[in-house]
Amino acid sequence: MTDWPEPPETLLGKDIWLCWAYDEREKADGSTYLTKVPLDPETGHDGDATDDGVTVGFEAAVAAHDRLAAADGIGFAFPENGLLVGVDLDDVRDPDDGSLTKLGRDVMSDLDTYTEVSPSGTGLHCVALGFKPGDRCRRSLAADGSRDGSACEIEMYDQDRFFTYTGERVGDGFDTVEQRKQAVRDVYDEYLAADSDGSDSGGSHGAGGSDPDPDLDDEQVLAKARTASNAEKFENLWNGRSVAGLDGNGGQSERDKALCQMLAFWTGGDRRQMDRLFRQSGLMREKWDEDRGDRTYGDRTIQAALDDQTEFYDPDGGGTAPEADIDDDGPKDWIQTAWDEHAETIDDPSGPSELGEAVEQTIDVLVAAHANGMARPTVDMWLKEISDQSGKAYTKSGLADLFDRRMDAAVADGATGEGSGVAPRVPEFMEDHLQRVVVNRVTDHNVDTSYQWYFNGEIDVAFSTTGGTHWDWYQFRERYFDETGVDLCEPTDGDADEWRAFVVGLIDERGEESKIRGPRTETIGALKNYIERRTAYGDIDAAAMREGVYLDGEDAEELWVLSKDIQRLCAEREVETRGLQEELRARGLTTGSRVAERRRSSGTRVTWWRLSAEIAEPRAYEDGEEIVEEGGDSAEEPE
Repeated sequence: MTDWPEPPETLLGKDIWLCWAYDEREKADGSTYLTKVPLDPETGHDGDATDDGVTVGFEAAVAAHDRLAAADGIGFAFPENGLLVGVDLDDVRDPDDGSLTKLGRDVMSDLDTYTEVSPSGTGLHCVALGFKPGDRCRRSLAADGSRDGSACEIEMYDQDRFFTYTGERVGDGFDTVEQRKQAVRDVYDEYLAADSDGSDSGGSHGAGGSDPDPDLDDEQVLAKARTASNAEKFENLWNGRSVAGLDGNGGQSERDKALCQMLAFWTGGDRRQMDRLFRQSGLMREKWDEDRGDRTYGDRTIQAALDDQTEFYDPDGGGTAPEADIDDDGPKDWIQTAWDEHAETIDDPSGPSELGEAVEQTIDVLVAAHANGMARPTVDMWLKEISDQSGKAYTKSGLADLFDRRMDAAVADGATGEGSGVAPRVPEFMEDHLQRVVVNRVTDHNVDTSYQWYFNGEIDVAFSTTGGTHWDWYQFRERYFDETGVDLCEPTDGDADEWRAFVVGLIDERGEESKIRGPRTETIGALKNYIERRTAYGDIDAAAMREGVYLDGEDAEELWVLSKDIQRLCAEREVETRGLQEELRARGLTTGSRVAERRRSSGTRVTWWRLSAEIAEPRAYEDGEEIVEEGGDSAEEPE
């Protein structure tokens, strides 16, 4: 196993590690450059740093690096809400003597946290606990850090990105990841924030930036919360005091979450402002920053609060009730009208009978709305709202049981009481009307199989396997409604596994398979023909001069093909070079790094693709064949 330096404890204990590989990209002017892409640790295919399946523990990433021929290094991702922030400084270090520019020295000193040398040796990576305080991700700067130059570059990310890892520390005292919220904000304000005159002279807004500034600043949030109807509860929580009903088995954790929910309302769900305010409260303690798996306790508490919060402050209209997700002139209006009529009674009934009657009437409207197009997740949201409004006199699970019983009764009666009758159920409809399913399988790797469903000989609904559309009855129902205007009701007495088995059975019974030759498959065929028409040379200069292929010895296991010729083949078939690289790798037709740059004896830089010799057999070089360089004289091939 490769002996990588052990990372700081904060990074070592998180499942944020991945492998990466160099990837050749094309610029608008036709020139190429190398970038780095994350790899799936299991397959070696290109991955996504935001995908939990791509990130693993440190030791697993090292093992994957040793196993995958395509991997050029390891790195670590910045997970969303992970409270890790990274600063990437380019061209601030001399790779020969290690000296730093003023920008490099100042940022490293200001952050005073874990810092390592980048793979190129000319940059620095700094990692701290905190978050990026604004949207800007990148800016070019002068070597002294001023904004009137472009010799260096600074980047800052806290999600949707990854850093390569070298483990090469920079000096003493920069070997642990430290909590540096204020320092990160200072660095951001100094080097990345928009110019004070309102202009924005460089850099870019990248994916993974922070939420926009909240409608209320911290002082306004506190002022609003302290004058609201539940101000007493807020003050008790804010000052760390006991609150009736929140001192049961959950202890202070319940109070932590309760305060976070109140902060969530007033901040509009801005998790960073919530974190900042909570740290000022009397509930703040060291536990807030303790790791709980891949997140801190504080981050998990904020997430739990946001998951349960359905209302948020609207400066134009106060809090808002949850909204259904269908047209305004349909079931959404029904439930909104019912809510307006019954919410006050549910909140403050004269007695149990009045409460029960209001709840049941609201549930009946939900049944009608669901039967006429409202998705079940939206129903569940309203059930939670009813539970909360009743002060938990009705639990959400109890309301869900009541809803299911009423739904079953409505189906049995063939009516819902608010509009049209209950629509036909999906399985029965499909069994009665489905004629055939065409299964389109593409020869390219990692391309979703598509399905065309023919109903009654005229309705054609196309699905892709992406997102598991086939395997979720709500998604199937909504997609079918979008494409045909025909509403279907959910299956009877079926969970996801039963529904999947039902759909698979239909496909097996009525499916017709169609194979489609994919564009990447076509391009590989063209590449094989190209190689077979080229001469193989054992000298890289000769191969470049004659536009042949380079083969290192008679028994060589790989051959090199000029990058510019492969780009031409891809352009002719409208295939991205990265897609072709993935296809070649999936078929085992690449070896080692996929691309390589070499300089000819003349000093000219040439980019090659490194392919397995099994892809095709080029023409053998014949002794005495002349080698002619463009614009030059003839020359025998060097021995």
